[in-house]
Amino acid sequence: LLLARSTGRQREIALRSALGAGRARILTQLLVENVVLATLGGGFGLLLAHLGLRALLKLAPSSLPHLDQVGVDGTVLLFTLGTVILVSVFFGLAPAVRLARTPISTALKEGGRARMGRARRDRFQSLMLIGEVALSLMLLLGSGLLLRIFARLSSVDPGFDSERVHRFTLSLPEATYETPEEWIGFFESLEGRIAALPGVRSVGGIFGAPFSAVNVSAGFEQTDRPPPTPGQEPSAGWRIVTPGYFEAMDIPLLQGRWFTQRDHLGSQRVVVVTERFAERFYPGEDPVGKPILPQARISLPEETPLIIVGVVGDARYGALEEPPAPTYYVPQSQVGSNYLTIVVKAMPGTSPMLAIGEIVRNMDPDLPLRDVEEMSVVIDRSLGPTRFNLLLLGVFTALAVVLASVGLYGVVAYLVSQRTREIAIRLALGARGESVVRMVLGQGIRPALVGVVLGLAGAFAGSRLLTALLYGIAPTDPASYLGATGLLLLVVVSAASLPATRASRIAPMKVLKQE
Repeated sequence: LLLARSTGRQREIALRSALGAGRARILTQLLVENVVLATLGGGFGLLLAHLGLRALLKLAPSSLPHLDQVGVDGTVLLFTLGTVILVSVFFGLAPAVRLARTPISTALKEGGRARMGRARRDRFQSLMLIGEVALSLMLLLGSGLLLRIFARLSSVDPGFDSERVHRFTLSLPEATYETPEEWIGFFESLEGRIAALPGVRSVGGIFGAPFSAVNVSAGFEQTDRPPPTPGQEPSAGWRIVTPGYFEAMDIPLLQGRWFTQRDHLGSQRVVVVTERFAERFYPGEDPVGKPILPQARISLPEETPLIIVGVVGDARYGALEEPPAPTYYVPQSQVGSNYLTIVVKAMPGTSPMLAIGEIVRNMDPDLPLRDVEEMSVVIDRSLGPTRFNLLLLGVFTALAVVLASVGLYGVVAYLVSQRTREIAIRLALGARGESVVRMVLGQGIRPALVGVVLGLAGAFAGSRLLTALLYGIAPTDPASYLGATGLLLLVVVSAASLPATRASRIAPMKVLKQE
């Protein structure tokens, strides 16, 4: 805007110079004007930052650290001051120097002003519009890609049904519960009492619950096969579960069987594997009946092979954007763990947690329930940081689009004001309003189209940097590119239409009389 505005002030500055103002005086005046504009903008920006920050902090997930330290502090004020100085000097110096160096005789000539002013004005405004549109489109495309990722993540199937699933964690103190047999007996009794409650459909337990801090994996041996080469040993995630866990989480059985009460400490050691485990380590084979020997010490009391008795569906236990890892499950009744997360599938319209708390207090009044929450809340919380980051990106992208539209409108409107006399003459000579609208729109849209082309090229190159973040979305996703381009072109046309329409309604006689 300063560059475009400077071309229309050449005659004014030439008059000041002719009346005795030196270059230093002119530069000082122009820089002071820029400082005033930048200071007002910086102050308004600080106000928006203060108000916007309060709103954003209310939407921020509680898992984000140091939220209490976020605020408009001295660092922000110094940054704003630095921005004001940079904008004043860097963006104001070039047009100021150009104006100060304009020859007085050339600027005062009406014809020279028209020829030189028109050419420079068109060149500078075109370059500015091209840059604004290109950068805005790049940011808009990046935001569009990440928003598409979040939409896809929100619809990802975690491999289990989280609706009406309540969970809580119990840790049995080893000073009171000393042996695996005691651990197994306590949790079996607890699950039996919970299952008898009205409104409970099923109940189970797991060590290493979904989206928890417990995420374990270990190598294992396929004892019916030759030993692998060093460094090529198979590895997979593992979980300890009770027999009711798969039913409580609606994890489907694909082959074989689930765990049952017959799988106890004195029986054959068994294991259930996921579909991905079977596909990776037993491709084209039936894994049921195959033996594996985990390297993790979970096969108590002696290290004996575990026989695969079933294959279940894959489930995500880490991040939703990560594919399900090959996993094998071992029964709590054959291993024994004093730390389990209990999951309870409730009937619609029921909430059994109060009754469950009473059951636990009756069994052991010193045993607290921890991490009591619904599984749907857990999944929503796992998406919280991603959702908040995309919210921030969306806010700043919207601001970039607003700035691009305001810049486009400002430049086109200013150019119309500079061409008022020309447009009035065209209308007086019989030009139709539609032709004036097309002419003004062309001045704004043509450079914007060049900016769109450059923005698409820049976004195509920059999107490669987002490859690691693009879950299920190609860097050149057509929907994102078409949507962002269409939105920006709509903004461009809308921003240029208002001054174009205003130009077509100029009263020729009034303008020419003033001239």
